[in-house]
Amino acid sequence: RQSRILRVMVPPFASLALMAMAAKTAGSAPVKIFWVSEPVVAGNTALVAVASATNLTAMQPPIAFEARQPAGSASGQWVVLQTSGVTEHGAAVAIPASFKLGSFDIRVTGFQDSVFTANLPRPWFLFGDQGSFSTPGGSVRVIGDAISLPTAGGVTTAVLSLTPQSGGPVVRLSSRQSADGDGVGAASSTSHGFFDLPSDMAPGLYTAAVSNLPSPDALNTTLCTFLDTNTPCLATLNVSRGIVWKPDRFTVNATMPGPGRDATKPVQAAIAAATANGGGIVYFPRGMYFVKGPLVVAPGTRLIGESRELVSIYFDEDNQSTAPPAYVTSSAPGPWGAQDLTFYVTSFANDIVNFKPGTHDAFLTRTRIRFNSYFCLEPAKGSGSRGRNTNWDHSVGTAVKLAGTNLFVTDNDIYSSGDVVSTLNNGAAGASYLHIARNRFWNGGTTHWGISWKQSIYEDNVATGVSTTAMGSNYPQYQHNDGAPHVQNIYHHNNSQNMVWGNDREMMTSDAGGGVYVGFVEAQSEGSLNQVTLSEAAAGPQPGGAFCVLSGTNTGDCRRVVSSTSSGPLKPPAVPATMASVVVAPCEDAYALKLSTNGTWQCSASPDLALTVWCDPPGRGSSSTTCGSNSFFEPLVLAQSDSFTAQYKTQVFAFDAQTHEITLNKSGHCVSVSGSSIVPGSQLGLSDCSTGSTLEWSINSTGFIELIQDGQQSGLCLGVAGPKTAEHVFTIDRPFSVPLDSTSMITILPFQGRLAFNGNDYSDGGEVQFYSTMLGSQANGNTFSRTGGLTSWGRQGMRSGSTMLGWGANFRNSFIGNRVVEGNHVWNYNTKPNPVDDPAMYPYFPGGSKTIEPWFFGSLTNDQGPPTDPGVPIDGDMALNRFIVFRDNIVDSNGGLVVRGTSANVLVEGTQIFASDVGVHVNMTTVKGGIVLVNNTEPSGVPPNYNPYYVPPQ
Repeated sequence: RQSRILRVMVPPFASLALMAMAAKTAGSAPVKIFWVSEPVVAGNTALVAVASATNLTAMQPPIAFEARQPAGSASGQWVVLQTSGVTEHGAAVAIPASFKLGSFDIRVTGFQDSVFTANLPRPWFLFGDQGSFSTPGGSVRVIGDAISLPTAGGVTTAVLSLTPQSGGPVVRLSSRQSADGDGVGAASSTSHGFFDLPSDMAPGLYTAAVSNLPSPDALNTTLCTFLDTNTPCLATLNVSRGIVWKPDRFTVNATMPGPGRDATKPVQAAIAAATANGGGIVYFPRGMYFVKGPLVVAPGTRLIGESRELVSIYFDEDNQSTAPPAYVTSSAPGPWGAQDLTFYVTSFANDIVNFKPGTHDAFLTRTRIRFNSYFCLEPAKGSGSRGRNTNWDHSVGTAVKLAGTNLFVTDNDIYSSGDVVSTLNNGAAGASYLHIARNRFWNGGTTHWGISWKQSIYEDNVATGVSTTAMGSNYPQYQHNDGAPHVQNIYHHNNSQNMVWGNDREMMTSDAGGGVYVGFVEAQSEGSLNQVTLSEAAAGPQPGGAFCVLSGTNTGDCRRVVSSTSSGPLKPPAVPATMASVVVAPCEDAYALKLSTNGTWQCSASPDLALTVWCDPPGRGSSSTTCGSNSFFEPLVLAQSDSFTAQYKTQVFAFDAQTHEITLNKSGHCVSVSGSSIVPGSQLGLSDCSTGSTLEWSINSTGFIELIQDGQQSGLCLGVAGPKTAEHVFTIDRPFSVPLDSTSMITILPFQGRLAFNGNDYSDGGEVQFYSTMLGSQANGNTFSRTGGLTSWGRQGMRSGSTMLGWGANFRNSFIGNRVVEGNHVWNYNTKPNPVDDPAMYPYFPGGSKTIEPWFFGSLTNDQGPPTDPGVPIDGDMALNRFIVFRDNIVDSNGGLVVRGTSANVLVEGTQIFASDVGVHVNMTTVKGGIVLVNNTEPSGVPPNYNPYYVPPQ
């Protein structure tokens, strides 16, 4: 095929002496390299991130880089690197073809302390055969960057060194090279290594270090996983004997189970016997079991059938008012499981299987679920056949609801008219150490809501959408209230996802948002580099969150929040601020609330502030889409009405003159109180109206909403308090490469990063998108047919009125070795926005900044205006996408690659595009610099940098 090659190269400097002059002109400001795009092989290009108070583009002579091998060797010869794409914060360098496979040192010429050792393994987390721990004779997996290095025939053998903390010899393990073994994805890759533990390995804690070459003198990297604020640097593998299940069997003795037979009593009798025994096996022999009510087991109990082909359990058909919270669950957190069974649910359901918050060491395996809330119904609501009808608005329910740690969902066959696997609305911030593998999923809703998943593996699953509402496998971080909404450390490997047509059709999205701060910091002093003082107060704490530098010194680098401290209580503002807490206050307080003419509750001092439901408190989430649907307390705040809250009616309440309750119109949830006593300052929120903890109110003669106590007016009204504390000082998990200074503009928001999407197959659906916050993640070796795109997509995060609380950046992400087999796909070619009726919708239509067509790969930001205009400038040198790598991607037909918006330091190398109308395009909105194009192949006849939406002025 005819093609053309694009090359961008910068000639090497003439001499090292000239390079050394850079140090003299740059002054005494520290200069440190803090990241290199890894792994990188000889002859390829690498991005380099540099921390300095000095603008790199202002250095004279121009900044330059040099490298040496072997790494750490004083005798190694420094080699000048070809440099291009220099911005204030980084550049691209060509790795010499003479370099051997392995690590190397790189530095800024003239700055001796700027040395960074590249191509070392960067382990994110360990995953044992039991999740958070491994057993003697079991296994452990290492996930991260450059775990192995790429070779012509595969990857290098990685070595895991385990040093017992109790003393003794180091255990050295080599990674498997085969994909076989234990039914798990054992194949080694640049981001994954699988290691078998000796059967005689002593239980205990072992410090873990990884090298990506088998040589004994190869450099290694010690594990340091941020789990949470209590464990900001986990460096060990826990080897333990694991859980011991009771073998006692309690057989379900149902007489002639079958159609028309009620097996409820014998099933419950067997469960009760296992409970009295402190656990055991509830065994189902071959048969069909018709059961009324849920199966609720005690911790330590396992539900096991003869096989899923021989045992089926039919749950009674319920409706929205009679369905239990879950049909199969535990009575309390703890270990339990189900296997070799088939569950049938053919009417309304909430959850089929539910793992409660706090559950651990639990499983669902070799089980079949057939959950169809529309079984035997006609398409139109209310037009059922055979006496069957539906009285709910849409398909609901989740087949498997997750929470807890060390959960295994493996080898199942699950059809769900709702979601399949989810942590959505389960009363806790996600789940950790999940292994979801080798399942066949058929999803009417979302394949999985990976909300706040942590340290988890999702692999070898096949998912097919089976309805017009089918969505993909998503990893958002909203919807939870326990202070840890983060998504981190995910290995999403060798899955097949197809037929995704619901909502925005995303095959995968990392919907993010939230945030508590965007602004500057005070210059750090050498004695307290783990603490950062903000220039202004944050909106609240963000424990475990991302602390990222958007511009200024250390741009493109992030840390994790360990803790924060406040400057003490603040008095309520004269006019309550947006997101001020709603509390019980004396009625004479000037900040009481009253009923407005349009049915919203508004502050008397500022009628444009409306009472809203804040499902996720400030700093802990971002979404209001299901306000009132959770059983836990959901606080109320004041916020300015906007299109989002109006869309979901979160500010519309009703007053029931008979029950004297204030309810949210969206659902049967009432205004309630937090705490056991009601005193001025008690925080108000929502809880279920049926819980008995709701409050009675009256509207007094002044229009204020007054609390009724013991049938009498109390003199206490719905009131407002400003932020109780102002978070000023944040402690981070480790210092930045150089101290932050007054130029450093930072954002603090929920962490979302270290996700690997590798070796998956996507067909017939929408985009795989790193949307809003995505940090240090990768999408490598995936294939696509008839899908919407693969994009890095930083964008704005959370606003409170006109105040920005979070910018969702894409920093240090890679897209390597992906292939578009067939670029045809569905897109909005025949829908035109009406700028008069809805001018804000232009981003969603052809040529809009929220579309990728006709390209496929992209570095996007959609806060800059249409793709043909410069749009609204972003503050300073801030770029929402920075240090993004596209390498060795192939488009076989109908696609291309686009870079636009506030993208900077983007490398596009080795891209091959065939049979397409577009090639590689860098949009005019991209003005932050550092876009480097190297050795890309474009279709013959396509003009350079072609944009079909741009019409040059006549």
